Amino acid sequence: MKSKVTGCLLFGLAFLLTLTISARPDGRDRDDREGDQQECRDVEHNAKTPLEAIGVIPIPGNALASTDIAWVDPGTERFYFADRSNKSVDIIDAENDTFVGRVSGFAGSPGTNGSGPGGVTVTPGRKLWAGDGNAMLQVADVDPASPNYLKIIKSIDLATPACGSNCNRADEIGYDPKDHKILAAVDQPNSAKDVNVPIEPYAALIDANTYGVQFVTIPNITAGGGLEQPLWDGELGVFFLTVPNVNDPVSGKPLGRGEIALINPKTGVVKKTYSAGNCGPTGEVLAPYGRLVVECGGNVVILNAHTGNIITTVLGVPADELWFNSGDDLVYAANSDHLKVVDPQAGTLVQTLSDVGGRNQAAFAENNHVFTPVRAGAGDQCTNFGFPATGCVAVFAHVETEK
Repeated sequence: MKSKVTGCLLFGLAFLLTLTISARPDGRDRDDREGDQQECRDVEHNAKTPLEAIGVIPIPGNALASTDIAWVDPGTERFYFADRSNKSVDIIDAENDTFVGRVSGFAGSPGTNGSGPGGVTVTPGRKLWAGDGNAMLQVADVDPASPNYLKIIKSIDLATPACGSNCNRADEIGYDPKDHKILAAVDQPNSAKDVNVPIEPYAALIDANTYGVQFVTIPNITAGGGLEQPLWDGELGVFFLTVPNVNDPVSGKPLGRGEIALINPKTGVVKKTYSAGNCGPTGEVLAPYGRLVVECGGNVVILNAHTGNIITTVLGVPADELWFNSGDDLVYAANSDHLKVVDPQAGTLVQTLSDVGGRNQAAFAENNHVFTPVRAGAGDQCTNFGFPATGCVAVFAHVETEK
């Protein structure tokens, strides 16, 4: 038996090489190749079969040692990920599994005042937003038809007087398409008076049209305790924001757990909070039927998004970020060793795959390809596919086998 999808990806790489190295034709005409491509597209849409690693996409430049958040934008059909090793946001064609370019000019890692890029998202109008060091939020043009393609067109300062020049990085971000607001987390600020003294993390609401900034205070947040992922819920009209560590409102002492803050995008006020249990929440996604899926303490907690009540907990799914793929209705979580697949409706872990070095995944719903940036290291996924010591983007797909 062999995997049709694996053959498809290898064919795609061979086809690209044929275009690049004209001295090595494959002896087949264009009609044959296009027929094979159509067969590949038909196979890739089968979302009922298990997921399998089908190949990797090499990334030019420095080997990937530090990466962060990843995002798939269906409008541009691109996969974007924070590549701190190359001080860039790298861009993959999610339909054809190829590297297409990068936006450069970020702080890298380690930055002098925080690493970058961090959080990544793309808004209508083909604008890429990415958190950066120095408490900056960068906006880039990712429209191939634009004269500013792959250029940073706006830098937004999210520093406050409390942290001054020690605000560190702007990290994860979310987008509210109704009110045209970006919510960005500044997760590791230090005191303006003493760079060695952590202060309370905070968030900022940015008008996506005017670039105006409104700061958001998170009640009872622990100084130095971090701040994680903003997530827009269009039905409720709020941002969810995961807060890993909070203090007791009476004593002011750390509780050793976190919460999920619900933020009004117009006022910047925290309306209420949800608890995911005795743990610190990080990544979160929304799934159908009002399910809020949150990584918390190495497990996935599924809550009712309307009430905050816990529906169920899926044990043993550690991850920084989660991704819900509407193409197969599954949630994905990569943790540098494994890629885990969760059914949010059944509340079960349905598959675990080896993904050494892979983290912060995203999926393209049109073909159900799942992408994970892979940091270079011993026995990583890139090495398995013939690219040792470089890092890469691993590609997974639902595989149909043939005899």
